[in-house]
Amino acid sequence: MQAVAPGRVLLDRYRLDSVLGRGVMGHVWRGVDLRLGRPVAVKTIAAGLLAGRGGVDGRSDLYAVGCLLHHMLSGAPPSPPTSRPGWSPAT
Repeated sequence: MQAVAPGRVLLDRYRLDSVLGRGVMGHVWRGVDLRLGRPVAVKTIAAGLLAGRGGVDGRSDLYAVGCLLHHMLSGAPPSPPTSRPGWSPAT
């Protein structure tokens, strides 16, 4: 596996420029779609997770997307605010 570094082109299309953020799952990169000439964000997954190491369940991203979609479509969070200590709705 090649190292993920600035300047690397993935799938002959997406050039990685700089890291926007990092977390348990991997990194989010600022990049460019070379076919469309547009800025993009590209998420790379940590190699240890792809190899089955790391103790992180890959389904967490799917859950997060589900929560966002629920909120976007229904206008309400997926669970009442009182079920999440310290959470308050944006006003």
